[in-house]
Amino acid sequence: MSESLWDHLQADEVAPNVQLEKLLFSDLRHAMFRAQYTDGSESRHVLVQLFLEDPKYPEQRINRFLEAKYFEHPNLLRYLEAGTIQRDGGTVTYAITEDANACASRSLVPSDAVIYARGILSALESLHRRDIVYCVLSPSTVVP
Repeated sequence: MSESLWDHLQADEVAPNVQLEKLLFSDLRHAMFRAQYTDGSESRHVLVQLFLEDPKYPEQRINRFLEAKYFEHPNLLRYLEAGTIQRDGGTVTYAITEDANACASRSLVPSDAVIYARGILSALESLHRRDIVYCVLSPSTVVP
């Protein structure tokens, strides 16, 4: 059911200022798209994460994303927008973040890797001060 939901959403509108372009990842409850995002007269590439919500906890994830919009740190991707949409398959939460693809794909020399690691630790410290535990720390989820 969810695969067809992601296909349907790709052809549909998640938000008026977002055009989904390419499905990057999907499973039964989560998908990630590269998309075009328009903010006023500015248009840019972003990542859009979609989550099929558990009916028992319909607002838990959206509340976290809405809070994340206000996090400011040079080593954290900014959340630009978040919301929910209703589809036949249930409630879908979406979160729009900056696209860090260009940064994440480059190789680092050891001296740059140390600087990169310090930035990651600084970002984690900032999250921990807000009592947030970042659960998926890997090279693909951090940017220099």
